[in-house]
Amino acid sequence: MKNKLKKWFKRYIYAEIVGTIFALFFSLTTYSLTKNDILAAIAGAWSETIGFYGVIVIREIRSSKKEHGDKNKRYTLFSFIKNIRDLALEFGLAETLDTYIIRPFMMYIFPIILGERVIGILVGKLAADVFFYAPAIITYELQQKHKNKKKS
Repeated sequence: MKNKLKKWFKRYIYAEIVGTIFALFFSLTTYSLTKNDILAAIAGAWSETIGFYGVIVIREIRSSKKEHGDKNKRYTLFSFIKNIRDLALEFGLAETLDTYIIRPFMMYIFPIILGERVIGILVGKLAADVFFYAPAIITYELQQKHKNKKKS
């Protein structure tokens, strides 16, 4: 289990850092411009998604291009589509619930409950992460198991 935790940490940490920076920046900026908690929560949640997946997609494409190069194959549009398909399978269900329901709600409610915007955004983000990573990691592990079976 320790090895799995290290693997997941390495897989997601940089995307989490960028996503968190985006969430804080855009949520705080939106709130300062509108004084609207709901808009600030949506801006934080959706911008976190953009930052997170920006890192994930770039990393997956780089990794796939390296694999292709190691096998003397070209990285094609089909390769790119496979990368996106795999990410959609890994994150699809978790991301749909997360982006449209759970994360905006958590980023809305925790700043109000805690009475402190920055801490509330961070606590809301972490609470939403629990709901996000449970299905995402399960799907990721199932994909890895399937890939390993194909290689054997």
